[in-house]
Amino acid sequence: MKKLLVLLMSFSLVLVLSSNVYAVNEWQEGTGENSILGTISPSDLDKDSFENVVDPLDRLLSDYRKGVKISYASASSLSVSAGQVTCDNSERTIRKFRENTSATTVSFSDLDTGAEANDTYYVYAVADTSVTTFTIKISLSSTAPSGVTSFLKLGQFYNNSSSNIEQVKNDDTKPEILISTGTVTHGGTIPLPSGYIESQCEWIVSANNASHDGYGQYESDDSGIQCYTTGRVLYISVYALNAWHTGGTANYMIIGIQR
Repeated sequence: MKKLLVLLMSFSLVLVLSSNVYAVNEWQEGTGENSILGTISPSDLDKDSFENVVDPLDRLLSDYRKGVKISYASASSLSVSAGQVTCDNSERTIRKFRENTSATTVSFSDLDTGAEANDTYYVYAVADTSVTTFTIKISLSSTAPSGVTSFLKLGQFYNNSSSNIEQVKNDDTKPEILISTGTVTHGGTIPLPSGYIESQCEWIVSANNASHDGYGQYESDDSGIQCYTTGRVLYISVYALNAWHTGGTANYMIIGIQR
């Protein structure tokens, strides 16, 4: 009985070793001549592995970006949030996967070449070192930063004539809209939403409480009221006792849009 059991086990092992060897995967597309698992010849493993596993993954992960959002930090700097990217070489034949677990501050010290100018700049994630993280470069080129091999374009911004950063845009996101409301007094400035600059915002105001410079509040029988902004600075006045009197508060709504 023991000999019979050993013979059966040996026979089973021979059958296993003589069978075709293949790896189960979820990316077999079933369009080639070896569309049925188990029929792939060992000599075709390289070709079929690429066609059925590597190539579909390559299409999926090329230009991959999760997180890594560019946002305004100050007139001279940006912040790029944590996240993952896939960086390619210029021929798009090599993919490098990188992840930053914290935000990166970006300034003109990260410029690829030349000096800061009044122009549109492009922001790139870069994977040129043999580490798991990426760095950031900014460039006047909209296609490839100078002196860099593996990269992914993230977005752009405008550096105005006063050398102030504005109009920050991300390449892969829909516009983000933020609405803020409140009140502001005569001569006061409507505050910007956090993370937005003035060029990304629009606002409106309406009179809330106008005064007569010591004559009391605006009454229904007063003949006029002015409420507007110069820039984001509020001007509000009321016409009473045959004269315009400044003072009071206004309601505001400011809308920020980041593209």
